[in-house]
Amino acid sequence: MLKHYMCVPKHWQHITKPLEQKLLEMGCKIQQMKEKFGELRVYWSVEDWDVREEADKLVEQAEEACSKCCVDCGEEGRFMVDEKGYYGVLCDKHGKEEDK
Repeated sequence: MLKHYMCVPKHWQHITKPLEQKLLEMGCKIQQMKEKFGELRVYWSVEDWDVREEADKLVEQAEEACSKCCVDCGEEGRFMVDEKGYYGVLCDKHGKEEDK
């Protein structure tokens, strides 16, 4: 049963839902999916070591895709800060570069 993909920002779910489906089909157990410090975090395990490398690649690809997808609208984004001080993946409309 798919349930973990919904624990991430709405506009990342088109990435995390197929990831969860594939991992489950491969026999992986998913403990948690979430956004933390502006990144996708997936906590999973698998008993079949032959599956581990392929599953790792799928998770890395999803992490990369989420790192470029605005959490507020789904448009292309990058790590920025919003007007409330939230750091995350945001587009130019929803975020701004932090002053250095």
